[in-house]
Amino acid sequence: TDIIFSSKTKLFPLVFLVFLTGCATGTRSIGLAMPEFESSDSGSGVVYINSIIDPRQFEQKPKDPSTPSVDGDLASMGKEKLSTLIGRQRGGYGAALGQVALPVGGTVQGLTCV
Repeated sequence: TDIIFSSKTKLFPLVFLVFLTGCATGTRSIGLAMPEFESSDSGSGVVYINSIIDPRQFEQKPKDPSTPSVDGDLASMGKEKLSTLIGRQRGGYGAALGQVALPVGGTVQGLTCV
């Protein structure tokens, strides 16, 4: 007996495979819990932090995956938006697929403030 496959039947395995792989595109927001600092030493003195600076330099399409980059047009993103980004999601071959950001209202500088 010959089984005749329709075009829909041939397309189903491809669509199923795409949903099964779970592409990581777009922006994913994650919250980071900062642990409380507890010191067992009873030292004396005061520590003062004047300002916190984010020295990261973003690039549009860097060759090195450790270089900060954005999904979209870098020139159109302000410093406020860049301060919410943590990093990029990468596929098995190192291709950037999406970005990871802090929740709304969170910034990299804000994580270090206590």
